[in-house]
Amino acid sequence: MTDRGVVVTGLGVVTSIGHSVEPFWRALLAGAVGTGPARTIDLAGLRSDRAGEVLGFDAAPYFRRIAIAGHQRATRLAVAAARMAADDAGVALGEIGERAGIVMGAVVANRPGLEAPYLALRGGAAVELSLDNHDVCLIAEAPAIELGLRGPVLVLPTACAAGNSAIGCAADLIGDGHADVMLAGGVDELSPAMFVMFSQFDSLSPDVLRPFDRDRRGLILSEGAGVVVLESAAHAEARGARIYGRVAGHGNNADAHDMTHPHPDGLGAEVAMRAALSDAGLAADQVDFVCAHGTGTPANDGIEARAIRRVLGDRADHVPVTSIKASLGHCQGAASAIEAVACLLAMRDGVVPPTMNIRTLDPGCPIDVVMDRPRAQRIDVAVNNAFGFGGNISCVIFAK
Repeated sequence: MTDRGVVVTGLGVVTSIGHSVEPFWRALLAGAVGTGPARTIDLAGLRSDRAGEVLGFDAAPYFRRIAIAGHQRATRLAVAAARMAADDAGVALGEIGERAGIVMGAVVANRPGLEAPYLALRGGAAVELSLDNHDVCLIAEAPAIELGLRGPVLVLPTACAAGNSAIGCAADLIGDGHADVMLAGGVDELSPAMFVMFSQFDSLSPDVLRPFDRDRRGLILSEGAGVVVLESAAHAEARGARIYGRVAGHGNNADAHDMTHPHPDGLGAEVAMRAALSDAGLAADQVDFVCAHGTGTPANDGIEARAIRRVLGDRADHVPVTSIKASLGHCQGAASAIEAVACLLAMRDGVVPPTMNIRTLDPGCPIDVVMDRPRAQRIDVAVNNAFGFGGNISCVIFAK
């Protein structure tokens, strides 16, 4: 085990059910569902018209140093969530200089803004396009400039595992002595191309996302951002910071099986969870809560559930598992970063948020799914799972 001594001192989220941390958390516990017929994106002709949209959000108040004009939606969401997390942590980032940095994960980031102009150009229209504002790196570089971070600045495109990958990477940078404070998380916006791809896969739900349901039909793509502030325990304690929990360990693995389907036996998921527990110096019988990847697709949920059971053994009958994607939709590269925030708030308040929309629990998912309403539960150790295309798997463990 490597004891990195890394703690979480700040949280920031922008989601379809809440535009900041506490409204998001209240809505999640209340069973809010932020998906529905798309209003900001044209999904005509696809297998589903459902999306999880961040509506009515104004990012301008979070841009206090750089101009918001010209920045694409993903960059705006990233800056907003990063600023929220930094303000929540109460840390003077500009004074830390090269000892503070940021790692962000994404699937598409700012690239959706190129799709409509490209189609217009193909149609013969005259289009003025500033390509530099669509660079994926801006989801980390813009928050770094806004907050005065002069340390490591990285973007990890590890598909839908990207948020967790960013948190693990940032924790390692602190643990290895490269930084005292790191922001870490993920962001993505809605992309017409992604909807087309999942429609061709027949993986889009026609109504709601139903993780672990016997009749689950597929996922609903969503957008949002989640960022956490990580600090060395020594740095946080020296300034008297409030601590949500610690990054106890993480495990990263690849199925090396298929570009779009998980290994049928869930080998990658099992290996990543075991690796994360080993990295944390924890045993499976110390796990109090699993925040599942839980996409509502026929393949993922049963495979993940069986992998959880192999790791937890008979305790899988009693360890609460939830998927907040039922409420948010699948936020792509931001998903596991937002789920990390949910893990830390669940630990803070001693409550597991519910998995909504389940009508009949799938008997092929032999785990204790928290359905319909929150469950009071002391949580000292939370496991956060994230799986992505190409077999990218990242598991992060948070502990008190």
